[in-house]
Amino acid sequence: MNIVSGIDMVYIEEFGEQLKLSEDNFVKRCFTTKEQNIKETKTLAGIFAVKESVIKAYSLAPGSWLNIEVDNRNSGKPYVTIKNIDEKVLSQDVSISHSKDYVIASYTALIE
Repeated sequence: MNIVSGIDMVYIEEFGEQLKLSEDNFVKRCFTTKEQNIKETKTLAGIFAVKESVIKAYSLAPGSWLNIEVDNRNSGKPYVTIKNIDEKVLSQDVSISHSKDYVIASYTALIE
């Protein structure tokens, strides 16, 4: 067993500018079909930060965003589903926090 973790922070204003500049290209490259239905910039920035923290935790190839889907449990707590990883995830925890200007996300998992 091993513990993996990753963390990422996103500047919301810059992220919003990237969304506007790239039109749908950035969204289609980074977000699953389900995630693309979310329109709030702050929420998408949080999802992107989670994806980046997962990529860091597993040392995945850059651009692996579509292999990671972020969703919420009924309680509102976020969780991720990851495709195409070799490790067996025994337990995971995701945390997202927003301020006025930034969003930060962390991912920790116990893997086998």
